[in-house]
Amino acid sequence: MLNLFIQYQQYLGEKGSILDGDVELLKRTSKLIQIFRDMRPIKYKEDQRLTELSEIGKWFDIWGKMQ
Repeated sequence: MLNLFIQYQQYLGEKGSILDGDVELLKRTSKLIQIFRDMRPIKYKEDQRLTELSEIGKWFDIWGKMQ
């Protein structure tokens, strides 16, 4: 879905900026899915996936306050 939106946004050219928020949401949720589908266990607090989850969580907090 993310790739479809990116391609459509590029197709629209300058008008594609209207999809910026949708593309950003899809990027964040795609990353979440990628992390949760990863079969490798998280054994250390230094695991990069934890940092990514924290950043995604902060983004959703900001996004929620804007609504």
